[in-house]
Amino acid sequence: MPKTLTAFQTPQPYREGGYETEGMVHLSKIATNISVAQSDRFSTTWMGTLKSEYRNCQASGGIQKLNGEPHTGPSYLRLQLLNGKAKFILDMTGLGDANDFTTQILFKGIRQGNPRWTWGGTD
Repeated sequence: MPKTLTAFQTPQPYREGGYETEGMVHLSKIATNISVAQSDRFSTTWMGTLKSEYRNCQASGGIQKLNGEPHTGPSYLRLQLLNGKAKFILDMTGLGDANDFTTQILFKGIRQGNPRWTWGGTD
């Protein structure tokens, strides 16, 4: 079973009225045939088939560190390994921006075989 799976998020340059953060996760290290399985304004789920060496893994995880520091808040990034499948979830439900609007997913897709996203909000 993999001990970690690394996700990266990069804040984009400030734009008047709002902010955006781009992200990606190296899901292709443990899975193949990755695609967007479900999506709406606040949540996206990517699914893939676990590679043979991970096929029997059953685990779940979330954000453990953020910017090198322990993360103690709610995890809006989650991973499930179950029944030969990898499920990666980006869920902004209930996470408000500075104006108490729910942070929204602005882009979701696959680039270079890995889940990619952009989420943002108002300031």
